[in-house]
Amino acid sequence: MARIKPQALLIQSKKKKGPARISLRSIITVVLLIIAVSFSLYASYKYWKRG
Repeated sequence: MARIKPQALLIQSKKKKGPARISLRSIITVVLLIIAVSFSLYASYKYWKRG
């Protein structure tokens, strides 16, 4: 492994880190949660509209 010079190390440490990548599992969880909530709202709307 090549040794990093102190100047390069300083520049590297000053770089801003980007936002952490969102995992696929969390995206799927959020999408399923939104679908469940919207279905629940739609079902309750149909129920109240009927009655």
